[in-house]
Amino acid sequence: ESLATCEMTKRGAQKVAEKPPPESESSNSDGDGLTGIFETDFPILCVQEEMHPVDVVVLASKGAVVEESEAKVEENADFFRPKVVVELEDESVRGSVKTMHVRGWKVDERVLKVLNLAFPLCNSLTTIKFWNVGLDKQLLDKFANLINRFNIKNVSLTGNPIPGGDFSVLFDHENSLLQQLSLRGNCLDDAGAQCLGECLPANQSLLILDLSHNRISSVGAKHLVAGLRINRTLLSLSLANNKIDDKGACALAEVLSRFALSHHEIVARRMYHAEKKQTTEVEKKPTSASQIAGKDRSKEKSTPPSKKRDVAPKKEEKAKKDEKEASAGRGKKISSADPKKRTKGKKLSEQGDDGAKTLCLEHCNPLVEPVEEVGGKKYILGNRALTNLNLSCEMTVSGSSF
Repeated sequence: ESLATCEMTKRGAQKVAEKPPPESESSNSDGDGLTGIFETDFPILCVQEEMHPVDVVVLASKGAVVEESEAKVEENADFFRPKVVVELEDESVRGSVKTMHVRGWKVDERVLKVLNLAFPLCNSLTTIKFWNVGLDKQLLDKFANLINRFNIKNVSLTGNPIPGGDFSVLFDHENSLLQQLSLRGNCLDDAGAQCLGECLPANQSLLILDLSHNRISSVGAKHLVAGLRINRTLLSLSLANNKIDDKGACALAEVLSRFALSHHEIVARRMYHAEKKQTTEVEKKPTSASQIAGKDRSKEKSTPPSKKRDVAPKKEEKAKKDEKEASAGRGKKISSADPKKRTKGKKLSEQGDDGAKTLCLEHCNPLVEPVEEVGGKKYILGNRALTNLNLSCEMTVSGSSF
């Protein structure tokens, strides 16, 4: 009996020890274990999605952790485990993630779902770099929705070849704020370059586009040229180490110097000028009516009823009142002139703002630029916004590129 009682007491002690703490003693009142910090919440979200926990490594200084891990590759096998490397905007503030790196491990739908849950914790996140993460068409579309939802400005998808993939979904969005896009080494062909070129005319946010180390030929370069004829936002384009020959280089040089307008562009130019004339005529009518009404009101105010008949000043104070009325009359004239000057200044400033807006629209639309007729064709100045164009390629000993 004594042995049985001892065993019962031991089992009871074990149950009490294994009993979870009450809800009041838990650190999080929601019961999900989240703390609002990306570095600690990302592994917890991975476990909730039935994934292996992915560690988050914080870079204390740029490249510090990477150099230390590369020096211990042979000794430390943790280097090859999936992890997310982040850079903080402020090292003293936890959770201020500015840049996120994912290198060399498969990113699937579960990972994108976890990122969709974790990104609201990163208010300062602006850059995402996925290197060799095995994206496909479906994952690319979901990733595009992710970066457009959270207004990511810099994206690098180096080493993610997608056969038949349309990378234009990354910035083909009305509210897209993407400014820098790197698609190095993704085996992009002429069809992929055509998709990118078709989205360039309507895009107004992309500033830097890196298409180096792909399979774009002169045919694909001409598709990009078609987009550069209208686009005036892109500042840098890299086509290094592609298959572009002299024909593609000449097409790019033509769009930078001057080029002849096509039939569709001439029609669009005429339609734009016709619409502009209609808008100016419509704007002139209400302004003229308002000016007439304003003149009528100013005339009514300038002829106030005289009060001299109702007022009978005394003889002794007549001289003093005359002086006061004269001085007051001068003041009234000045005060009545000031608002007129101010309204004129407002109208001029408003006209100046509208003129600046129209000038800005005209400057952004290359079809409104002055035309030079040569040989029956209409030429306009080329794309002067593109300040950096890289067409370099590596050469073999025989002189042919590879």
